Amino acid sequence: MSIITPVGIEDPARSLTRKTVIGAIVTVALASAGLILALILFAQYSSTILHVYFGAIGLAIGLSAINRFAGFLYATAEGRSRPARRQRKTAPNWPNDLFDLNDRVSLAKVSAFDHQSRLRPLLRELATQRLDARWHLELSKEPASALPHLKEALRVEVFDQPDPADLRELRDVPGPSLARLQQLVDELESI
Repeated sequence: MSIITPVGIEDPARSLTRKTVIGAIVTVALASAGLILALILFAQYSSTILHVYFGAIGLAIGLSAINRFAGFLYATAEGRSRPARRQRKTAPNWPNDLFDLNDRVSLAKVSAFDHQSRLRPLLRELATQRLDARWHLELSKEPASALPHLKEALRVEVFDQPDPADLRELRDVPGPSLARLQQLVDELESI
């Protein structure tokens, strides 16, 4: 996959070369500043300081180049155009998830249509997850085995599917009461 940059299509080989050269220049600049400071402070050991300087520069640049080249080879062997960057662990998006859940519940209370189309699939998904986590049952594959673990109100929500033609008529019908929704939550928690 080619990535378009401000100067054209990114070339992984050129990028490797550019990053290696820039890294070497930065290493030499920092080490040279240290060399000047060391020569000022320890002028009597200038020969040893120069030997250490050139050895350290060579080692640092060599290891950096080998590391970059190995990353480049690994990336191209896997078919990527450049080395993969470390993936940051993203925090769960709790506020948006809670707002979404709040919206579903609020709409379900107002309209039976929203209850059937928005909240019921969520209830089924939550019941499926709870059954799998606690009893190692898959609701879609083993509905008969799951029935004893579901109480009556939740059983109706999970298994009774309304006719799609009837959904249009449910727009003006109020949804379940807050007590009914609380009962469903309690039954989900008891799985």
